[in-house]
Parts: sequence; C-alpha cells; structure tokens
Amino acid sequence: MVGAWGAWSPPEEKTKLNGLSQSGSSVGTFLIFTVAGSVADYLGWEAVFYVTGASTLVWVILWFYLAYDTPASHPRIDREEREFIENSLDGAI
Repeated sequence: MVGAWGAWSPPEEKTKLNGLSQSGSSVGTFLIFTVAGSVADYLGWEAVFYVTGASTLVWVILWFYLAYDTPASHPRIDREEREFIENSLDGAI
C-alpha cells in the first residue's frame, strides 16, 4: 500500500492514509480472533478456514475491480478528482 499512496495521495495526506491502511491489519486480526471462536463453535473448526478464505476471496475480487495503479488509468474516477491528485503530485511520482 505504501507504493500505491505515492501515486494516489496528495503529499499532505500520505502519512494519514498510510497509517490508516496499516491499522487495517490490526483490525483484521482483532476481528478474526473475536469471530473465529463463534464460527468454530457453530460450524466446526474447519469452517474458520473456509470463512476466512471466502472473505479474502471477496476482498481480492473487490480490490481487482476497484484498485488501479494510477489515477490516470482508473476508468471510474471523476476528471476533477484525477486532475486534483495529479496536480498535487506535480511530477513527484
């Protein structure tokens, strides 16, 4: 994600966005530890792996659909937003 912020985030927002994205791993760990016990109780211990695998698959599909290398290559970004990002980077990529 650190590399993605280089192409997507204005310089004054990079630190905040990097911190937010890095905290996602801690949130994910917290969620799986709190949910895994209940999943194992109701569906069996094997289901913990199926649930985490299925949720990861959904996340990857969404990522491939929504994430692009640069604002210029993104087909669904608003022109005004793309220009704002590109102008704020001003050749810093």
